[in-house]
Amino acid sequence: MSLSIALQAALSGLRANQVGIVLVSRNVSNATTEGYTRKTVTQTPLLVGGQGAGVELGQVTRQVSDQLQRQVREGLSDAASLGTIDDFLGRLELSFGKPGDNTSIGNAVSKLADSFRTLANSPESITAQNEVIARAQELVTTFNSLGDSVQALRNEAERGIDDSVATVNALLKDIEKLNTQIVTAHSAGQSTADLEDQQDRKLNELSKQLGINYYRRDNGEITITTES
Repeated sequence: MSLSIALQAALSGLRANQVGIVLVSRNVSNATTEGYTRKTVTQTPLLVGGQGAGVELGQVTRQVSDQLQRQVREGLSDAASLGTIDDFLGRLELSFGKPGDNTSIGNAVSKLADSFRTLANSPESITAQNEVIARAQELVTTFNSLGDSVQALRNEAERGIDDSVATVNALLKDIEKLNTQIVTAHSAGQSTADLEDQQDRKLNELSKQLGINYYRRDNGEITITTES
């Protein structure tokens, strides 16, 4: 082995160790960073004239499970959807009132039924007649209040849909920009690991807004469709 090859092997080993130390430092310092994935770099033997001349470094890549990521995003989508439904149904239930509450619809209907029974026993009673009228008006007021509550929830849901659409559009634009950067880096033979981490975070946020399907092309670009 010539001296130049020996020096080249030593230098390549130093560079490989330096890159490895940098990656380990990044992995440790970002261990609790949301959306960060562990990075590694491949090393292959470098041969010159059939002789070993050190190591050759590959691209920095991510250590992730695509299947687990998909399951996480499905879970984020389901949790966000069920959380919204639970919130609205919970508030709608409060508008109906709990059984036995003086302000509940059931209580208003029960009072009107009682007043009719009293009137049936004493149809000539002015007091009983007035009681039926009062309980009927009370029930109408309760229904009107419920209608107002339902309409308020509907308006809130429509505003939420508008906000969600705006959020989805903004996220899709960000993902499109990252797609462009990833394709460019991929074409230049550069690592796209950090860009893919950023894209993953955007996909997670997008999953909270709607159910999605996606796949990554050979050039690194990601394509997204809705579940439907």
